[in-house]
Amino acid sequence: MSFILDALKKSETERQQQNAPGFATIPQHDNGRAPSKWIWLVFGLLGINLIVLAGIYLWSEPQSTETVSVAIQPTSESATFSDMVSEAKRVQPDTTETDISTPSAQTGSATINGTSNDELPSGSVSDAFDTFNVLRAKGVLVLPDMHLDIHVFAGAPADRFIFVNMSKYKENAVLNEGPRVVEITPEGVILEHQNTTFLLPRQ
Repeated sequence: MSFILDALKKSETERQQQNAPGFATIPQHDNGRAPSKWIWLVFGLLGINLIVLAGIYLWSEPQSTETVSVAIQPTSESATFSDMVSEAKRVQPDTTETDISTPSAQTGSATINGTSNDELPSGSVSDAFDTFNVLRAKGVLVLPDMHLDIHVFAGAPADRFIFVNMSKYKENAVLNEGPRVVEITPEGVILEHQNTTFLLPRQ
């Protein structure tokens, strides 16, 4: 009986050993198998990211340079403006001196007298005539306004001239307004109109 049991145990043991995987049945790794598609996908994404980052870097670098140039430009303009102000301050004293030494322009008539006060006679011929404004106020003269703008008196009659209403005249000339220039005196000009002689004084 014991022999039968031993035979059954031995048979069961052999059967279990046959069903158990052995070294020969262990699956072998195929070294020649291609890499997984996920690995290629990861590498592809990394490559795309590198390209995008390189493009962003190359695009932002010129912009940064331009920004620096724009920021520096106002400084140069400020320096130029400061130089101009300094130059104006250096020139200003000379200009002020010139303005002070130069007589300022005045409105109204300008008188240039070629003779000194000692050479003028004490009693002038002009004193014997009424002025233009007096005769016009009395109604003796009916003439438009006349202004002696420039009065130049010299010893030689040929060098004398006047500007009446911005027109130049010499002695014996006829004004645009009608009167005739009789004589240019130190006090003004003696005019004659319709047998009436009067003085247009300098201002």
